[in-house]
Amino acid sequence: MNFLGIGPLELLLIIILALIFLGPEDLPVVARRLAQWWREVQRVATEASTWVQEELEPELKELERVKEQMGSIQDSVREVDKALKDPVKALSGEAPAQVSTDKDQEVSSSEAPVSRLSSRPLAPPKETIENVSEEAT
Repeated sequence: MNFLGIGPLELLLIIILALIFLGPEDLPVVARRLAQWWREVQRVATEASTWVQEELEPELKELERVKEQMGSIQDSVREVDKALKDPVKALSGEAPAQVSTDKDQEVSSSEAPVSRLSSRPLAPPKETIENVSEEAT
């Protein structure tokens, strides 16, 4: 058992030295004064601790709130980091490939596939071009 970093043998030595120097008459008075002093130190320390805790409580709550926000931001950054490390997996995970069936391959006449369209550009009929140029003159 340590008291203020003093072991039992050291405490016994201090008591013996105090008995020798102070004498048996003054030792109880000095011990009483030391006990009063120690209680006063404990009271002041408790009051200071309470005061500091009351003064810092709002700031500590704000700090805890910021810490929680930072945690959520870190989670978001980790998700973005994963997506950037392998964009193919990220994109394929968002829009999974669909397996085509025979019904999907049937196309109505209004929905002609791109491959069936003509590769030549569309031009207005020749008559329209001649009519516009005549009107312009």
